[in-house]
Amino acid sequence: MKRKISIIALAVSVVLLSLMKSDSTVEAQQSQKFLVDTGVVALAPNQQLRVTVVNPDHHILEIRRISYSESVCSGDLCKQTIAAVLNSGPLTVTPGEAVSATFPGGTVRGVVMSSSRDIQVLVMIIDGATGEILSIDKSTPKI
Repeated sequence: MKRKISIIALAVSVVLLSLMKSDSTVEAQQSQKFLVDTGVVALAPNQQLRVTVVNPDHHILEIRRISYSESVCSGDLCKQTIAAVLNSGPLTVTPGEAVSATFPGGTVRGVVMSSSRDIQVLVMIIDGATGEILSIDKSTPKI
C-alpha cells in the first residue's frame, strides 16, 4: 500500500511540475570584444615590437603576446608553430591612461582585446640598440 501511495505521489508531482510556467526570462549579457592584431612579425635580433594602447574612456583591455618558432622548412617555405603565449589578463584603463607592451626579437604576434572600439593602438618596430623607431602603424579595432 505504501508503495502505491509513493508512486501516485510521484506521478502527481511530475504532472504538477509540467503544468507550472515560469514568466521569468534569462538574458545573457552580450559583450563584444574588439581586436587589433599585428599579424606575425619576424624581427631582427636587435629589434623589438612595441604595442601601445591609448584609452579615451574607461575600458578593460587584454594584451596577448604570441611567440613562434620555425618547425619545418622546405626551401624558402617555413612552417611557424606557437612556442609561447603570454596573456596580460584584464587591465582596467581609465581615461587618459595608456598601456604599452614590448616584445623582444624573434617571430612574434601581438593581439589587443578591448571592450570598446574607441581605443587607439600604435604598433612600432624599434631598434633595441638605438631606440630608433623603424616602423609605425596606427590601428583601429575590429570586431
